[in-house]
Amino acid sequence: MISHFPRLLVISIFLISMTYSLYNSNSNVIKLTTSNFQKEVINGSDMWFVEFYAPWCGHCQRLAPEWEKAANILKGIVKVAAVDAQAEQVNKKLLKN
Repeated sequence: MISHFPRLLVISIFLISMTYSLYNSNSNVIKLTTSNFQKEVINGSDMWFVEFYAPWCGHCQRLAPEWEKAANILKGIVKVAAVDAQAEQVNKKLLKN
């Protein structure tokens, strides 16, 4: 059992990180999903900055505070959004023609 502990710890941390969202519900970063991406971004008339991220990605995690700052500064000028590319299966659903 002890020899399996490190592997179980890594798996547990990975699974927790997969369910973690980089932006909370009161953030100015708009969360886009497969249900609203086409309507809001592709067919909408607003200008968007969209980040496609994976919650487990270290680079994405380090960008999140700066993305929040951009959303706060640009509020009312440009919509700043984020898509959890892992959860939303971007290639299959969001960018279809």
